[in-house]
Amino acid sequence: MPQKSRSKKDHRVLLLTIDDILVQNRNILPDSYGEKRFTSNAKMLRTLVVALLLPEVTFGILNGLSVSPSETRSLVKLSPTFSFYAPDEFAVCGGVLISQTVVLTAAHCVMEEKEYSPLVDVTMIDYHPEAPEKKKLAPSEFIEVFSGFDDNVRGDKDVGFVFIPKTWKCRNSSGPHVARLPPQILQKAGLKAKEKPITDKEIEKAECYALGWGMTEDEGYATKPQRIYLHVERDIYIGLLGYPVNSTKACQGDSGSPVYCSIRGRKYLIGVMTDVGAFSPVELGRDDNINCEKYEFVIIADIRASAQKIIDILKTRNEVDRMLESQKNCVEEM
Repeated sequence: MPQKSRSKKDHRVLLLTIDDILVQNRNILPDSYGEKRFTSNAKMLRTLVVALLLPEVTFGILNGLSVSPSETRSLVKLSPTFSFYAPDEFAVCGGVLISQTVVLTAAHCVMEEKEYSPLVDVTMIDYHPEAPEKKKLAPSEFIEVFSGFDDNVRGDKDVGFVFIPKTWKCRNSSGPHVARLPPQILQKAGLKAKEKPITDKEIEKAECYALGWGMTEDEGYATKPQRIYLHVERDIYIGLLGYPVNSTKACQGDSGSPVYCSIRGRKYLIGVMTDVGAFSPVELGRDDNINCEKYEFVIIADIRASAQKIIDILKTRNEVDRMLESQKNCVEEM
């Protein structure tokens, strides 16, 4: 089935004022940031532009780097559809396995206009390129997002879950594995603290990258996952941002794709990509498409910041124990 974007009217761009950002990220601002500080920074950041990327125009990677199949074992591709799509239309998004039955993604990939996708096609990658892809179908009752999410929300609140109806077996030599979660999430799940929480400073110094298979410089969807290296740091107003290294850029086709960082000698999942942004206005490109190469950063849903919410949702589905078991016995090491 061909992957296609929807009508031009759905390619929307939102101009966020600093006041909008403060309202959305009120919980991350320390009390010491008073009204006077807001006023001075508002002049500097008022022109921040963030593209609202609906599922069918979610972003992928321009000039992406090739990646070994052994590094993609926790990566999945999601193909959701909605009742208001034409019969031959569907979305393309990324996702990441955090247990043998749970996929983490961006909420806007699986919910649009307050409607859950009636059916999501979940494609898992095998370790061996010659092996057939593993596909699972998840109906809407197996989908959940953070409470309070709407189509204008990005960043930490833009987190969705796809619960795979039937588990898959974990094998050392082949097949999917799960991404390693930060210690703070496992501790919220009741695991005794063996490691200290991962800090922003550690992430800023780490080698981080995202994997995805969205639109490439050839204006087509990648047939194999691509890598984009990111320098990740926290912005006090927006949240966790990833600045692409070299000529790679995020583009259409891969919201919800995982962001990993190498910390303490291990590869950790720190979040999923939810949007792209720039510090000055960006005009739409040809045919009103998102002008991907002009954007300066990606906005990341920081799963450390949402550790309790993630565990609460897993508890409602009786998935906490299975997640802990998967994190113990089926973690992707590379």
